[in-house]
Amino acid sequence: MNLLKICILEPTKDFHNQLIEKYKFFFEACNYTADIDCFTIESELHTALNSEIIDIVISDLALDSEGAPGLLIIRDIKELYPDVYCIGNSRTEISYRETTLKLPNFDLFIDKSGLFAGTEDYLEKIRVIFLATFKRNTNIECKWEESDSFLGNDDNHLVVRSLISQVTFSSHTQDCRLKPEVAELTLLAGGRSKSWVYKMNVNNRKSKVTLVPSVLKISKKEYALKEIENYNRFVKWVLPYSWRVDILGSGITKEYGAICYSFILSGDYKFDALTEFIKLGKYNCIKETLRKLFNPSKKFWYNTPLIDESDNINELYTKRYFRHEDSQDLSNIQFINALQELMLAKIERNTVTVRDTVYEKPINILFGTPHGKYQTCICHGDLNSNNVILAENGEIIFIDFQETGRGHVFEDFIAMEASIRLNYKIEEIDILKNAQNWENLLEIENKYNETNSYETFMPEMYSLVDEIRSMAKQNFPDENWSNYHYGIAAYCFRLFRIKELSNNAKGRLLVPLLVSSKLVRKN
Repeated sequence: MNLLKICILEPTKDFHNQLIEKYKFFFEACNYTADIDCFTIESELHTALNSEIIDIVISDLALDSEGAPGLLIIRDIKELYPDVYCIGNSRTEISYRETTLKLPNFDLFIDKSGLFAGTEDYLEKIRVIFLATFKRNTNIECKWEESDSFLGNDDNHLVVRSLISQVTFSSHTQDCRLKPEVAELTLLAGGRSKSWVYKMNVNNRKSKVTLVPSVLKISKKEYALKEIENYNRFVKWVLPYSWRVDILGSGITKEYGAICYSFILSGDYKFDALTEFIKLGKYNCIKETLRKLFNPSKKFWYNTPLIDESDNINELYTKRYFRHEDSQDLSNIQFINALQELMLAKIERNTVTVRDTVYEKPINILFGTPHGKYQTCICHGDLNSNNVILAENGEIIFIDFQETGRGHVFEDFIAMEASIRLNYKIEEIDILKNAQNWENLLEIENKYNETNSYETFMPEMYSLVDEIRSMAKQNFPDENWSNYHYGIAAYCFRLFRIKELSNNAKGRLLVPLLVSSKLVRKN
């Protein structure tokens, strides 16, 4: 039998024992053993909800001439605890208007007369509805280390247990030796997008069978719901099965949401983010991965480009990368400071000068005069190299679909180019200790963009950049190429708002930012 923790709010204390008996009988028919507490006042119920996992709240609706206080109580509970299943019961009929005016309302209505009479047909009808709408694995036990910032907070314990009970639900009558009963969480490095990411191992207590290894991603509720929506819209029916992870389950509470993904290739092969291969300079492996991702003959996402009705690509990238009011100013301040520190640049009102070459300030280019029309397509939306996983068997897999949707056709290409620029053989750029060396790299960048020659410094890195740009042109030959430079400039400028950037990273961003900004104007 599955377990249920139930709280009943019933103002008439004389009915408590009868209600407990009738509901235990009903839930036993649903394959559940019910542990039931009865309360006469709402405050006692909220004390219970705040102190332990409650699966179901049953409230008398107590209809009278002044309305339905029970509906108001249920509405408050559903707003505070949307993960709690609510049952309204009453002997009085309830109008559709009364329930809809008190949204959110109960998940299931049970007529007390039918419940007490024990009519077989009625009990079977509400049993079917309950089993179709109640989706929690109430037997799950959760284990984790208390050392990380999220799970170490006592206030989050009930939240996480609720999320895991929703995520691991599969059936009301599952095989007792295959039922998920114990979930062990281990924090994974690299949590992104204001999320906490855990490897979750699930097993059965009796058989000790280890079920599918998975990744549990906990985010603010709005981010989790958006990621689920994006997965269903742009991943499930678009990406090949071998290129994606599956969603095993999801759940929500008032503030948080969770998505449970299948672990990459079920953990059968060693894997790592593409970033690690870039840092090591695994040139052939990186190049082969880029060709798989952006092969113009595949076009899993990058197909059917549409001309956007807007003629202002500035507005697109401003909304995409600079959502907060102060983000432009923060990026600009740190950009100017880095220019002075690393390149000894001369800063004037609208220009910066490096070694007698004058560049217009990127902030004027990015947020000034509109630069024209652009095409859109379905994009991953955050295709930096951390979100591309390589396995030792050669498979590649995408993760993190929080930003997936329609965007600029070059958006994913630009994010991947920036990842290569920031990470490729980091130790080789460590020799750039002074302004003279960073200025030299700026001249090389100018030469590369003017002649497509990269025979001087770091030829492999520029060869990979050239590979990405070449495939961008092949995928979207009709897109204005200045829009690519606009995107690179916007992406690099955006990253300057990160306060923890090293000088190495700042220099690597400054170089393409200055040159691409100039080419936006030139083209």
